Amino acid sequence: MRFLKRKKNGILIFGLPLTKYAIDMSTNLFSDFDPASKNDWLERVAKELKGRPMEELHWAIDQGIEMPPFVHREDASTAGQSAIGARRRNNDWHIGEQFEAVEGEKAVNTLLITALQKGVEAPLIRFASALSDWDWSVALHGVMPQMIFLNLDLRDMPKEAASNVLEGFVQWLATLQVDKASLKGAIATSSTEVSTLAFQQLPAFDLYAVVESSLSEEAQGPVAAMVELLEAAMSLLDEWTVQGVDLAAHSSKLYFKIGIGTSYFVEIAKIRAFHLLWANVLSAYGLTPTHATVEAHLSDASQTEEKHDNMIRATTQALSAAIGGISRLYIAPANASFETPTAFTRRVARNLQHVLKMESFLDRVVDPAAGSYYIEQMTQKLARAVWERLGESR
Repeated sequence: MRFLKRKKNGILIFGLPLTKYAIDMSTNLFSDFDPASKNDWLERVAKELKGRPMEELHWAIDQGIEMPPFVHREDASTAGQSAIGARRRNNDWHIGEQFEAVEGEKAVNTLLITALQKGVEAPLIRFASALSDWDWSVALHGVMPQMIFLNLDLRDMPKEAASNVLEGFVQWLATLQVDKASLKGAIATSSTEVSTLAFQQLPAFDLYAVVESSLSEEAQGPVAAMVELLEAAMSLLDEWTVQGVDLAAHSSKLYFKIGIGTSYFVEIAKIRAFHLLWANVLSAYGLTPTHATVEAHLSDASQTEEKHDNMIRATTQALSAAIGGISRLYIAPANASFETPTAFTRRVARNLQHVLKMESFLDRVVDPAAGSYYIEQMTQKLARAVWERLGESR
């Protein structure tokens, strides 16, 4: 392979004629290097440590779970790769943005229209318990519901108020003559009656939200967080089994709201491990294993009172979520935890996901972390610890 050079405006430019000298991608680029075994690496590490024990470099990622400073190919397991990637054709997710219903229908509509024009795919409207009335014709004026993934969070509302909001939405759809079966979205509610109504009226919506407590409380370890989520989901599966309902139909509408912290590798492995565990749970109930529907939010505990700190943290948090394999991602504006978000902080949060998709193309690679010996081992350790804990509790 040789480089050609030519002059342009007195500047020497080096160029490579790719059509003639393109790299053969089937060539083993490492063939000129001697292979290094795990023992070779360990000997080098021991030399660099100069007598210090290697255990000092171990990382405790959760109670009873440690990671060595490096993982070699000899330690790797391919179980995680096939189990996680086999059920997905890509790594795409919906770009989300959250809006507060308490600000009123007109304010929400203004923010919503801007967000949709700027690339948001899954707007989330969170309803407060004090809300007494809601006009969908104003809130969604100019919006084609069949073109978006509409996410409604009704968990803070009393049963009657939540029912009124949902019934109003269904009635508004009727005025548009929209085929409700074609609509995509999600509804989170604490009311069984509201979920039942949504199951009947909005057949393509995700309806049963299992929420990780770290979204609004102090962060917990990854094992405890996953045990909490899976135990709550299994309680629903048990309840549906006793009721004699169609378990497959109901379980397909179950989704998980997960909080993303700031520990980069742990958050990636946590989501990957959760996909493995959910597939195992479904198999245990005689259901076809599927990729878990994960809605990721920045955990409250990860937010500070300094917006610039939050902006920087959000980059790695969003990257962890995308690499781990989520279905929807909500990046809170950097000042949302202590003041009303501005157009600028909303734009920064929104564009972060655009960079991950449109410039980094993380949505195109199925399980981007597959083959990373370190993350694979961390995934397996977390999944094994959670599964053992579930076995003890049941």
